[in-house]
Amino acid sequence: MHITLIIRPENLVHYGDIPCHSSQSEGNNEVYYPSIQPFDDLDTLWPVLYDDFILPIMGACDMVLSLGDPDYFDTEHCKLLAAWLHNRMERPVPPVLQDFYEKLLEYAERAIELGTGVVVEL
Repeated sequence: MHITLIIRPENLVHYGDIPCHSSQSEGNNEVYYPSIQPFDDLDTLWPVLYDDFILPIMGACDMVLSLGDPDYFDTEHCKLLAAWLHNRMERPVPPVLQDFYEKLLEYAERAIELGTGVVVEL
């Protein structure tokens, strides 16, 4: 699981419409690997991730998120994502998701400023 802030999409290899990071992409994106990984403790983490993040984001951003596939939030989706995260973080967040939400919000806001996007791969 990781989150990628796209800084210069024109310099990245794309998988369909999704900018991808690689060892050659330094300076063109920024990647965050959270301490949580869905496959590490699938029985415990997956229900929290699914109920608190995946289902609500699919509704708020009108997109499908899936485990193991990269999902691209363009600038407009980052605006929806940031709004959802601001609202969600006004209530207690499961501790296992706190750092993930904080970094995702930071990346979404930076992507909005840059006019780029964020790739989330669960």
